Amino acid sequence: MNIKQFAETHNIKYEAVSMYISRHRDLFEGHIKNIGKFKHLDNEAIKLLEKQYPPNIRCESIENKEFKEKYFESLEKINYLQSQLLQAQKQIGEFRSNQLLIENQKLQIKHSEDLINKQREDIEYLKRQCDELQARNLFDFLFRRGKKTRTPNGNHSVL
Repeated sequence: MNIKQFAETHNIKYEAVSMYISRHRDLFEGHIKNIGKFKHLDNEAIKLLEKQYPPNIRCESIENKEFKEKYFESLEKINYLQSQLLQAQKQIGEFRSNQLLIENQKLQIKHSEDLINKQREDIEYLKRQCDELQARNLFDFLFRRGKKTRTPNGNHSVL
């Protein structure tokens, strides 16, 4: 904040602030910096000036009851909408979390279905082998005569 801004915000003349600073240079030494054409005040300088020139606080009472009611209604609406927004954001977070869980479960189901299909193929292969073994007679079984069959993993076996 520069001297001009301070004077405007406190409703006093620029010259009055400037004169006070020049008369009390020892207080403001190191707290005012010249940047271009303006003298900038640091927080300490502002505090010192506010002791001499307290802020001019205007207390304007709101006489209009209708305006007052609308103002408080608006504040209530704002608070209500903020609470609704927080709830919506919470629900969105829960929804996204549930979506991730569903996607994970779909992957698990797909993996389980693939495993079931592989086991069905293995069962069918074993059933065919059992049927062929039951169809052979004892002599063929003892002397290992029979057909060569392909296993699901691609190897040949003699039935």
